[in-house]
Amino acid sequence: IWGNGSGEYAEAADRAVEDGLAAVSEAIPHTDTPQTVLYLPDDSGAVATGDTLWQLAFDVLRLDNAAASGTAWQQPEGMKAPDIVLTPADGTEAAKKRFPSAAVVTVPEEIALRGGAAFSRAVLQLAQTLYPDRFGSDASESGAEMSETDSAADY
Repeated sequence: IWGNGSGEYAEAADRAVEDGLAAVSEAIPHTDTPQTVLYLPDDSGAVATGDTLWQLAFDVLRLDNAAASGTAWQQPEGMKAPDIVLTPADGTEAAKKRFPSAAVVTVPEEIALRGGAAFSRAVLQLAQTLYPDRFGSDASESGAEMSETDSAADY
């Protein structure tokens, strides 16, 4: 799935990514009421739905995708307001206006567009940002690329 092609290299790449994602998920505490999250790629109204790569990231991070029942980046009707909104820097102001009670976390635009090891590193970056008490900020050199207004642990 994660490695390109087939054979031993692809299988090893798949195992490494799956192991990395499992390790991140295991370090996040289980809660009866997970934080609700939404990824807004821009100010167009598009949202990461359950059929996007973001859903896997949210599952690993033990977050509930507010738009999971939507498809093809379309917001579902009656969507619950999120606790956390993830957005690239140019969407931060729009996210704050659209969801004023949510913690807005700025992420690099390309974070969800890569597969394989890059996806695993992106999930780790998100974990560092959202759960700073569980993941030290020095666990990844690229973790500094993200900024936050609040952490998931604050809710």
